Amino acid sequence: MNNPPFLSSARWICSSACGGPRTSAPAPYFRKAFHLDAPVKSAVLHISALGLYDAELNGKAAHEDTFAPGWTDYRKRVQFRSYEIAGLLQEGENVIGVILGDGWYCGKVAWWNRQNYGDRPKLLAALEVELTNGAKLLINTDDSWKSCTGPILENDLVMGETYDARRELGPWSQPGYDDSTWQPALMPEQPRMAISIAPGPPVRRQEILPGKSLREKASSASHHRFDFGQNLSGRLRIAVRGQPGLTIELRHAEMLKPDESLYLENLRSARATDIYTCRSDVPETWEPRFTFHGFRYADVSARD
Repeated sequence: MNNPPFLSSARWICSSACGGPRTSAPAPYFRKAFHLDAPVKSAVLHISALGLYDAELNGKAAHEDTFAPGWTDYRKRVQFRSYEIAGLLQEGENVIGVILGDGWYCGKVAWWNRQNYGDRPKLLAALEVELTNGAKLLINTDDSWKSCTGPILENDLVMGETYDARRELGPWSQPGYDDSTWQPALMPEQPRMAISIAPGPPVRRQEILPGKSLREKASSASHHRFDFGQNLSGRLRIAVRGQPGLTIELRHAEMLKPDESLYLENLRSARATDIYTCRSDVPETWEPRFTFHGFRYADVSARD
């Protein structure tokens, strides 16, 4: 099937990281450095993923969307979105960086095992740039991009996300970064589904709800419970100060049992748990990138 014209020369790329029907793999990071000989007049990033994408230009977010490009029947169709990003580019060296999540493509969906549509997430992108001197450039995904894995050890919409801050990559999407240990991106057999523009509005953060601390429900000094006052679809953002290697576990539930423990039976096999490991002994802030949960209550506990 024909790609949209601006994606016609782009190629689907992936990394070597691959999980299994019941096991996750670390999220792949991709980067592409390129040089611009003059100031930028206009620039548009067209991007799609089999899975989920989160894109950056020169260390800054390229969009506000989350869980993009959305769920489709990947055997037939995948969506793409376009973003005006001229303000993020500069004369000289530039870098585009993308992190991929498993999403609905190769993550767990409903009662199915993982990898219902494919074995690992894949990226397709084209960056159209026009310079003030009239020159036009097209930066496509191909095997000149480089790939690596980092702190996102697993991510799943049903099971949750695990993040080890000790494995963070530094300013990986900024110019001047040393990517000599990164590997060339792989070009798998090219999928043949239709590629169409996303027809509806994107998913975005709508509001921040403060959780009420239920200190009397805490079972120990390292355990805290929070009540958000309503059932919601979202994820926690935590601010923590601990020691390197301290692990924070975030569990979610819609209800409490009569004995005040979390009611988890409705989750069946879904873990609905996020895990964060501290990098240092200075304050750190984190929220998951490629998962969300339905919950009112959240238990936050720490363990060495």
